[in-house]
Parts: sequence; structure tokens; C-alpha cells
Amino acid sequence: MIIEKGKRYRVVSDDLEFFTPGEIVVSLEDSTVPYCVRENVFKDGAFSCYEYSENEYSPLIDCELEETENYIKAKYLKNDIPTGISYTYRSDEILSIGDKVETADGKHLIVVDEPVDTEWVEIYGADKIGVVKKVEVETFDLVKANEAQENYCKENSYPHFAPISRCYKCSQNIYGKEGKARNGKMISGISVEKAGSELITGCPFCNWSYCD
Repeated sequence: MIIEKGKRYRVVSDDLEFFTPGEIVVSLEDSTVPYCVRENVFKDGAFSCYEYSENEYSPLIDCELEETENYIKAKYLKNDIPTGISYTYRSDEILSIGDKVETADGKHLIVVDEPVDTEWVEIYGADKIGVVKKVEVETFDLVKANEAQENYCKENSYPHFAPISRCYKCSQNIYGKEGKARNGKMISGISVEKAGSELITGCPFCNWSYCD
């Protein structure tokens, strides 16, 4: 079994006697014999052993690990504000307080600092608990997005079609968080992440082409 990078596992046994059976660890790599680090010292996005002290990580064999569910409490968002009571969900990802998550039907919630009643989970049934996934937060910044698109074009030898900020046709800021589409609805603009990963050839709002 391939142990997946970034996932949480419960230690069943450890021939090296580094970890204690029952401890929760995070795998630092995709491997059948991955280096793992204790969950309580794992740093989000840090998957190199060099980022931890020697008493925090050690290799484990796949048969010494078992998958474990990650249960969290989260509240629904209304206009980006946590609203109402919290609900219990599970996730394959490592989530932190304040992370934005999404349900299977596209509803957004935010992880809150509340304990999960594991006894209730066992009684209710783990298979009935809804699954959520982390929503990657997009960054909207005019200067950074413009620089990201310029760098992307240079690195790939593409022509830079996009305007510095405002669309030549509708005059809206293409790198803004929101803008008005042709049908009158408010839609998302071009994020820094998107500007740095694909060639912009038209306005996200009015669909005017910059390369015709």
C-alpha cells in the first residue's frame, strides 16, 4: 500500500520503537516506507525532513500504519461570516481552524475551534458523516496579478495580451475580486494564482478578446 503524502495515519506498530502505537502521524512523502512526523508538530505545507528536528520524524512501513479519519467542526458561511451552529464533518485532508471547506453539493463552511464528540460519531455512524474538502483561497491583487501574468508570458515565450488593469472594452479591473458579466451577474475576476498559471486572452467579464 502506498502511504500518501500529507495524509494522517494511526500508528499500529513501530519496529524502531520511535512512535507509540495509537499515535497519529502525517506522512511526508508518497511511499511504502515513508518518513512520518507526529501530527502535533506537523507544519502546514512542510514536507521536508530538514524542517523538523530529529526527534520529530522517523520512517514507518506501510503495514505499521492504518488510515484514520479527520473529523472537524465547521459552521456554514453567509456572506463569508460563520453563521448558526457547528456541524461535524470528516476529511481526507489535514485542516486547521479558519480553513474554508466545501461540501459535496458546493456549500461553503469554515473550520471552527470546537471539539468533536467521537462517541457521537461512533453512535451516529462514521459512514453517515458528510465529507468536506479544503477550498484553496484565491488572492486578488492588481499589482501581483499583473506581475504574475508578465512572468508567465516571459517564461513560456508567450505574447502579453492582457491589459495592465482595466479591460479595453468594459473598463472593469480584470484582476478584481468581482465584476459584472454581460448577463448582469457578479462573477469572479482573475486571481494572482490564475494569472501565474495560464495565458490571459480575454476579459473574464465581457469576454472581449485581446488577441483578435
